[in-house]
Order: sequence, then structure tokens, then C-alpha cells
Amino acid sequence: MLIQVKENATDIIYDNDMSKDKHSILEIHFCTSYTQVVVQDKIEEGGQILYPKHSIIIPPLNSRPNWIDEIATQGDNAGIWIK
Repeated sequence: MLIQVKENATDIIYDNDMSKDKHSILEIHFCTSYTQVVVQDKIEEGGQILYPKHSIIIPPLNSRPNWIDEIATQGDNAGIWIK
């Protein structure tokens, strides 16, 4: 089953297809009022290959996130599920 997430700030689509290691999903954490998706990019810089990772926060469907969770995740980028 292919899982895809789009980061709102960059419009990059990450997926769990490990045959393409350019933009990959590493972890998915289901929390009470949001989903945290840890993603990784492949960047070639100065002859080196780097794999930086960061989190994307996806709000819940058909409900509002808890205000405490919004404070805790305010430094992370927002995103959406891709169907």
C-alpha cells in the first residue's frame, strides 16, 4: 500500500516506496489530535550525499486539533495526506 504525504511549504510529496530514495517516509506517529510523519530527503552537496530528516504535522480529519498539541508542534511543517 502506497502512503503519500505532501508538505505544504515546499509542495514536495513523500512516500513509503523505498525503491525511490529521494523523498521518503521514515516513521508515522499517530497522536490524539494530529499525525506526525518523519520524512527524509536525499541531497547531493559538494560531492557528498546528505540525508536530512524533519517532521511534517498533519491535522486530524473532520475535527480540530487540541490547542496544547498546536503549541507543541508549532515548529514543524504542516502537510496533508495524498489519496
